[in-house]
Amino acid sequence: MASEHTDGRYYARDGLVYKAPVQHDEPDGSTSFSLGFPVCKMLEYVGEDAAETVALLMNQGEQATHLREVNAALVEALRDALNHMTLGYCAEDALLERINAALARAAVQEQAP
Repeated sequence: MASEHTDGRYYARDGLVYKAPVQHDEPDGSTSFSLGFPVCKMLEYVGEDAAETVALLMNQGEQATHLREVNAALVEALRDALNHMTLGYCAEDALLERINAALARAAVQEQAP
Protein backbone atom coordinates (compact mmCIF):
# COMPACT_ATOMS: atom_id res chain seq x y z
CA MET A 1 0.00 0.00 0.00
CA ALA A 2 1.50 3.32 -1.04
CA SER A 3 0.10 6.10 1.11
CA GLU A 4 -3.34 6.64 2.54
CA HIS A 5 -3.91 9.94 4.31
CA THR A 6 -7.02 10.65 6.31
CA ASP A 7 -8.37 14.12 6.98
CA GLY A 8 -6.78 14.80 10.31
CA ARG A 9 -3.69 14.59 12.47
CA TYR A 10 -3.29 10.84 12.02
CA TYR A 11 -2.72 8.92 8.80
CA ALA A 12 -1.84 5.39 7.73
CA ARG A 13 0.97 4.17 5.50
CA ASP A 14 2.32 0.67 4.98
CA GLY A 15 0.61 -0.77 8.05
CA LEU A 16 1.75 2.04 10.36
CA VAL A 17 -0.32 4.83 11.89
CA TYR A 18 1.51 8.16 12.05
CA LYS A 19 0.79 11.44 13.77
CA ALA A 20 1.24 14.14 11.15
CA PRO A 21 3.58 17.11 11.59
CA VAL A 22 1.84 20.22 12.92
CA GLN A 23 2.58 23.78 11.85
CA HIS A 24 2.47 26.42 14.60
CA ASP A 25 2.21 30.15 13.82
CA GLU A 26 4.07 31.96 16.58
CA PRO A 27 3.07 35.39 18.01
CA ASP A 28 6.25 36.96 16.59
CA GLY A 29 5.19 35.98 13.05
CA SER A 30 7.56 33.03 12.74
CA THR A 31 6.47 29.48 12.04
CA SER A 32 7.55 26.31 13.79
CA PHE A 33 6.77 22.67 13.12
CA SER A 34 6.40 19.69 15.41
CA LEU A 35 7.67 16.54 13.79
CA GLY A 36 5.37 13.67 12.91
CA PHE A 37 6.04 10.22 14.30
CA PRO A 38 4.74 6.65 14.11
CA VAL A 39 2.06 5.88 16.69
CA CYS A 40 1.45 2.16 16.19
CA LYS A 41 2.08 -0.75 13.81
CA MET A 42 -0.50 -3.25 12.61
CA LEU A 43 0.52 -6.85 13.12
CA GLU A 44 0.23 -9.49 10.39
CA TYR A 45 -3.00 -11.03 11.69
CA VAL A 46 -4.74 -7.63 11.65
CA GLY A 47 -3.43 -6.50 8.27
CA GLU A 48 -2.20 -3.22 6.83
CA ASP A 49 -5.71 -2.05 5.98
CA ALA A 50 -6.51 -1.90 9.70
CA ALA A 51 -4.07 1.02 10.01
CA GLU A 52 -6.44 3.19 7.96
CA THR A 53 -9.30 2.36 10.32
CA VAL A 54 -7.18 3.08 13.39
CA ALA A 55 -6.09 6.45 11.95
CA LEU A 56 -9.71 7.34 11.15
CA LEU A 57 -10.84 6.43 14.67
CA MET A 58 -8.01 8.43 16.26
CA ASN A 59 -8.99 11.48 14.20
CA GLN A 60 -12.64 11.05 15.18
CA GLY A 61 -11.61 10.79 18.83
CA GLU A 62 -9.78 14.12 18.64
CA GLN A 63 -12.74 15.72 16.89
CA ALA A 64 -15.15 14.42 19.56
CA THR A 65 -12.97 15.90 22.32
CA HIS A 66 -12.94 19.24 20.50
CA LEU A 67 -16.73 19.21 20.08
CA ARG A 68 -17.25 18.44 23.78
CA GLU A 69 -15.13 21.48 24.69
CA VAL A 70 -17.10 23.74 22.33
CA ASN A 71 -20.43 22.42 23.61
CA ALA A 72 -19.34 22.98 27.22
CA ALA A 73 -18.46 26.62 26.46
CA LEU A 74 -21.80 27.20 24.73
CA VAL A 75 -23.77 25.58 27.56
CA GLU A 76 -21.96 27.75 30.11
CA ALA A 77 -22.72 30.91 28.11
CA LEU A 78 -26.39 29.98 27.79
CA ARG A 79 -26.62 29.12 31.50
CA ASP A 80 -25.18 32.53 32.39
CA ALA A 81 -27.64 34.25 30.06
CA LEU A 82 -30.57 32.44 31.66
CA ASN A 83 -29.32 33.44 35.11
CA HIS A 84 -29.15 37.08 34.01
CA MET A 85 -32.68 36.94 32.56
CA THR A 86 -33.98 35.44 35.81
CA LEU A 87 -32.50 38.40 37.67
CA GLY A 88 -34.51 40.78 35.50
CA TYR A 89 -32.04 41.82 32.81
CA CYS A 90 -30.62 40.27 29.71
CA ALA A 91 -27.00 40.65 28.72
CA GLU A 92 -27.53 39.84 25.03
CA ASP A 93 -24.31 41.49 23.91
CA ALA A 94 -22.22 39.63 26.47
CA LEU A 95 -23.94 36.36 25.56
CA LEU A 96 -23.31 36.89 21.86
CA GLU A 97 -19.68 37.75 22.55
CA ARG A 98 -19.17 34.53 24.53
CA ILE A 99 -20.91 32.40 21.91
CA ASN A 100 -18.93 34.04 19.12
CA ALA A 101 -15.69 33.52 21.06
CA ALA A 102 -16.51 29.83 21.59
CA LEU A 103 -17.33 29.40 17.90
CA ALA A 104 -14.15 31.25 16.89
CA ARG A 105 -12.07 28.94 19.10
CA ALA A 106 -13.82 25.98 17.49
CA ALA A 107 -13.06 27.27 13.99
CA VAL A 108 -9.38 27.82 14.80
CA GLN A 109 -9.03 24.35 16.33
CA GLU A 110 -10.89 22.79 13.40
CA GLN A 111 -8.45 24.35 10.92
CA ALA A 112 -5.40 23.08 12.81
CA PRO A 113 -3.87 20.11 10.99
